[in-house]
Amino acid sequence: MVNYKYFSEGETVTLKCMTGANRVVWDGPALNGSNPSIVEADDSFGKLKKWMITKYTDDLEINQNIPNYKRLTFVSYNESGNFDLEISYASPNDVGYYRCAIDPVRGKLPHYKAYILQLKSMPTNITINNETEEETITGTENQKMKLVCNVESGLPPEKILWEMNGTILKIGGPRRIVYEFYPNRTIHHSNITCEVMNNVTEKPLTKSIRLDIKYKPEVLISRKPLGTLFEGSKKKLCCEINSNPNVMFMLWYKDFKTRIKNTSSLCLVLEQVTRQDSGNYTCLAGNEIGNGSSTTSLVVFYPPTVYVEYNNFSIHKNKRYVYCKADGVPNNFTFFRLEHKSHFDEHIRYLEVTSDGIAELPHTNESHRYQDTGLYMCNASNGVSDRRGKQFQQGEAYLVYNGEYIKIYSEVIYV
Repeated sequence: MVNYKYFSEGETVTLKCMTGANRVVWDGPALNGSNPSIVEADDSFGKLKKWMITKYTDDLEINQNIPNYKRLTFVSYNESGNFDLEISYASPNDVGYYRCAIDPVRGKLPHYKAYILQLKSMPTNITINNETEEETITGTENQKMKLVCNVESGLPPEKILWEMNGTILKIGGPRRIVYEFYPNRTIHHSNITCEVMNNVTEKPLTKSIRLDIKYKPEVLISRKPLGTLFEGSKKKLCCEINSNPNVMFMLWYKDFKTRIKNTSSLCLVLEQVTRQDSGNYTCLAGNEIGNGSSTTSLVVFYPPTVYVEYNNFSIHKNKRYVYCKADGVPNNFTFFRLEHKSHFDEHIRYLEVTSDGIAELPHTNESHRYQDTGLYMCNASNGVSDRRGKQFQQGEAYLVYNGEYIKIYSEVIYV
């Protein structure tokens, strides 16, 4: 196992050997004039490398044939068998592979301890792949995006991380970090930072970019004014679009299939709505990424159209009914009592009407059924006034007794 040790130029470095030794041999980097041998060991980045070494000490004697022998001394030498090597005024020439080999006190096989000594340095030159001149990176919503940050390494090897809005997204290094994710529109225009540090840097080295996330239109329809929509009033539907890039087209549809012609503006204005304007309105918008839409429903309130129906029954039927019908929005109706008038517009009687608009004719002998002849007038309301301010609307029908059957002549009164 190799120990990695880092130093600053000019400091004193101590390389500890092992205790319990009878004698020790230190090997170190082969400098000019040395008699080198080769060992293989991983460097600080895990890459296997060949190191040139030569003998530095033999027991307590320092090899005077190496150029830096005057800066080498033993420390912690004592009866316990400690043979630590000290290098004074360490310089770049001292970088390399060091190894101490001892003969154990108790006659065991020789033991080894190895170091790779490196000069401390700061990481430099942060770059981010695919960065534009505007310091942005482009991605597409819900498609895998790869962010790659590179750095020229320092020693000891640096730690690299990606950070956004105070949250660490990934930690890696040295030299390079890759962060893969699936972006969404919520991080569009967010800044993301690559941060690099080792124990030489007083503060992290950083580089930030802005995310340009493309996404299909997000569409919302706003309605003005709010509240109940009555026939004859004005209504404005506006399409609010959030899109990156900008939309290439925008269309309005009614009831999901009918395109509203000559309308490509963001707002659709209905000057005087009618009951035919009720329905579903869709705003459809598209850009190079895709399409988005929003649908809202318009319900136009209008007063009821009232009419009277009568089922022709045989004179032998004991129960006869007149039906008061209404068609309007909302479709919850209140029916007033049914009025029966003569051909000469004289009041004959009122008939009570159920909540669903049914009036039962009084029981009479078959010979008196001719008395059913006349004008039947029905009044109903759904709470919506007509243009004259009337809340109850009227419909009527003229029933004629003719032998065994009653004929009906119905008239709808429009307001």
